Amino acid sequence: MANALDVKQLYHTCDTTLFSFDTTEELEMLEQPIGQKNALDAVDFAANIQQSGYNLYAMGPSGSGKHSSVLAFLEKKAQDEEMPNDWCYVNNFKDPRKPIAIELSPGNAVKFKNEIDELIDLLKVILPTAFESKEYRNEQENINHKYIQLQADI
Repeated sequence: MANALDVKQLYHTCDTTLFSFDTTEELEMLEQPIGQKNALDAVDFAANIQQSGYNLYAMGPSGSGKHSSVLAFLEKKAQDEEMPNDWCYVNNFKDPRKPIAIELSPGNAVKFKNEIDELIDLLKVILPTAFESKEYRNEQENINHKYIQLQADI
C-alpha cells in the first residue's frame, strides 16, 4: 500500500555556503566531459591515425556536448601539431570539371584569395578602359579596313 509523503520529504535544500562561487558562470570549463574517458580515448585513437581515408564520427543524443567536446580535444591536439599547408582550388579553363589544386604554405591561402580579388577588381576597371581607348579603336578600324579591302579584291 502506498504511503503519502510529507512535504519535507518532497523538497531538499542545498546549503549554498558549501560553494566558493555565486553562479556557475564563475567556474572554469572542464577539459573533458565527466565520465567520458572511453569516448575521449576513442577520439584520441582516431585523431592519431596517420593514413588518409579515415574519419572521426561521434554519435550521441543531441545537446549532449559531443561536438564541443570533440572540437575542444582536436583544438588542443592541433596546438602540438605542425600546421598543414593550405590548399586552393582554382578554375581550370581547359577543363572546368577538373579544378587545379594549388598548395601554399600555411596561412597563405587567404592572402592569395585577397590578392586574386584585388586583381579581379583592377581588371574590371582596366579592361573596359583598354577597349575604349583611342589606340584600340584605331587598331580595330585598321583591321576592319584590311578585311573590307580583302573582300573587295575577291
